Amino acid sequence: MRAIDRGGRLTIRQHERRALLRRQSSQRDNFRISFRSYLRSGLIMSSTRPALPMTGGCPCGAVRYQIDSFPLLLYSCNCTNCQRTSGSAFALNMPVAAKDFRILQGEPKGWRRRSSSGADVTSWFCGDCGGRIYGERAGRPHSMTLRAGTLDDTTWLVPIAHMYVRSAQPWVLPARGAECHETGPDDFRPLAQAWRAMWPEFFPQK
Repeated sequence: MRAIDRGGRLTIRQHERRALLRRQSSQRDNFRISFRSYLRSGLIMSSTRPALPMTGGCPCGAVRYQIDSFPLLLYSCNCTNCQRTSGSAFALNMPVAAKDFRILQGEPKGWRRRSSSGADVTSWFCGDCGGRIYGERAGRPHSMTLRAGTLDDTTWLVPIAHMYVRSAQPWVLPARGAECHETGPDDFRPLAQAWRAMWPEFFPQK
């Protein structure tokens, strides 16, 4: 089908493209409106104070892990790739120090691929139930990213930021005070500083 018919009118394909852009714009606006309303309401999930070490595992229990230091960050990612790989509206990502992460039981299986940004990524799953546990990225040997929902205790989880809100589902509400990014920040260091300030007992000042 040609882009323009002989009468100069828009084709069905162009109408669909414009409709998609309008829906994406509406989703971003709805997210911002919900965010402001959520802040005014003062609502936030109740949370407890976590303790170290932290433990977790896959849904069937074949793979178990332990973290000996506090996570470096916690954020949700609403990109379409995370929605597809998680089978949900977003992924809750939790970077941790690689040196303080260890597998207690089982042997995860890896799935290697190239991310949309061109980085080599390995996702680690349970070979029995298929539950995704954590991921590693080439060039970042000192950290790995856990799926936060695999922790045994998830009651304290409150993300410091929400990434890719431009593709967030319109009904998703952000955590109070969390930063919202259209895509992802170029520099994660300010977020890491805010995260450490949020949990001062785990990050004593030197």
